[in-house]
Amino acid sequence: MDNWDPELTDGLAKTHRVILFDNRGVGSSEGEAPETIDAMANDAIAFIHALGLKKVDMLGFSLGAFIAQKIVINEPALVNKLILAGTGPEGGDITDNGPVIENKEKLTPQQMLLHLFYDTAAISQTEGKAAIARLGQRTVNRDANTKVPSILAQNKAIEAFNGRAFFYIFFC
Repeated sequence: MDNWDPELTDGLAKTHRVILFDNRGVGSSEGEAPETIDAMANDAIAFIHALGLKKVDMLGFSLGAFIAQKIVINEPALVNKLILAGTGPEGGDITDNGPVIENKEKLTPQQMLLHLFYDTAAISQTEGKAAIARLGQRTVNRDANTKVPSILAQNKAIEAFNGRAFFYIFFC
């Protein structure tokens, strides 16, 4: 949950009820993280039903957007409006949209986020850096770091979804 820009979530909360949650085995949630996007989507659907919600507007970003795609496919009546960001279709290669960067493993988490989610244009890089800087604004009740087994399960799910290995550890 702490990987959402508070400017975005707080802005949405001015006119919408906003519910952010950690998937099973991620952040502060207990259990083992599923190894498929379908299982993650089923968990999210169960969570939505447990809250007693009949129809939701949904914003999915990155891995969450993969999950949101499966939710709307598996239970379309549950979703009123859907926004997908930082994503691509199942089977599509979305892991390297930007220019080739040598030695990606040496990038800081912030540099990797910029590479993955922001265009190389100066304005995009400036706004991206500002958004990434805001990720640390919340200092109370922050999510626990995601444990390695959960990261590996997420990576397996991402690879199966888009057909390409992708190491997702820097989001945790």
